[in-house]
Amino acid sequence: MKATSNAVDELAAGREPSEMSRPTTRSRSGFMESQGCGVQILMTAKLALEIGCPIQGIMGYSSTHTDKQGRSVPAPGHGVMSAAAPLQKALAGWGMTADDIGVISMHGTSTVANDKNESHVYQQMFEKMGRTPGLAVPVMAQKWICGHAKGGAAAWALNGVMQSVLSSVVAGNRNADDISPELQKYSYLLYNSHSIQRTPQDLNAALVTSFGFGQVGGIILVLHPAHLFGRLSEEEYAKYEKLRKYRQGRTYARMHSALTKEDLVRVEDSPPYPADLEEEVLLN
Repeated sequence: MKATSNAVDELAAGREPSEMSRPTTRSRSGFMESQGCGVQILMTAKLALEIGCPIQGIMGYSSTHTDKQGRSVPAPGHGVMSAAAPLQKALAGWGMTADDIGVISMHGTSTVANDKNESHVYQQMFEKMGRTPGLAVPVMAQKWICGHAKGGAAAWALNGVMQSVLSSVVAGNRNADDISPELQKYSYLLYNSHSIQRTPQDLNAALVTSFGFGQVGGIILVLHPAHLFGRLSEEEYAKYEKLRKYRQGRTYARMHSALTKEDLVRVEDSPPYPADLEEEVLLN
């Protein structure tokens, strides 16, 4: 696949393996293969509050978009642009606008085509959504360090953007030593090479995009959990906090046991219900 970086050529140019993925740079020459997966647990806010689950982020909006028919497997497209209007509505539902987006996590593959295309998509979307001109959004492109996992890329990016929202830190692209001149026209984007410490007031909403094979793209709006907690009464929050602390205590004990006793996997001999209730459970 031509979209893959050639390690032989990269080594011949004097680059270390850690320098071979260079999203948004003038010298970017393809994505670097990596392996792995990512996991998130999704549930309603109501259920999370009732059972005391830690809330790492709020999924304010998500959608996938198939652009059009094409013959190129890795070629990026513009389909995600069609999410601009629904994103405006989703933000408005939380009392926010496009100006409140504090960071974006690009798919940022380090290919010549994707990084230019994705920047163009964001530029057009922010213009359509009415973001204030000159109010640039810091860009995270974590494939500079993680590489491009096949299947796990978006999950990694979602975990990373939740960490950014919770910590108010925009992770820098350490390999962005020479931002490509063709990206200069995208005035709504800031391609930072070093991490930026922001404030919760500046960074409490984020966008993450993924551009998959076959011109299928996806976008997610992630909000800080405080947007939910701020809507609870003092009594509701106190009840949730008590449940969460209890759950976290049990989780800590369980993980400690897994590390010290090597009993992470516990094989059960029977289902979690009596045999005489099997049909009732299955029909429920």
